[in-house]
Amino acid sequence: GGPKHPTWYHNLKAHPDQVTVQDGETVIDGVAREIDGDEYAQWWERAVAAYRDYADYQQRTERKIPLFLVEPKN
Repeated sequence: GGPKHPTWYHNLKAHPDQVTVQDGETVIDGVAREIDGDEYAQWWERAVAAYRDYADYQQRTERKIPLFLVEPKN
């Protein structure tokens, strides 16, 4: 909820194809893309449903909290 995007945001923007995601035992190399518009609204709702604190973060800042979708590399 700070006034500026965190460092990880700039790292993803600069190197979207250098992402590794781990979910339990599953590890994938992926490509990140920032989402916006209707897609953002859909994913924001999902994010807040999964972790209510995201809504609190948004209330503490004027900037839009960024969301990225990571898709597996081909």
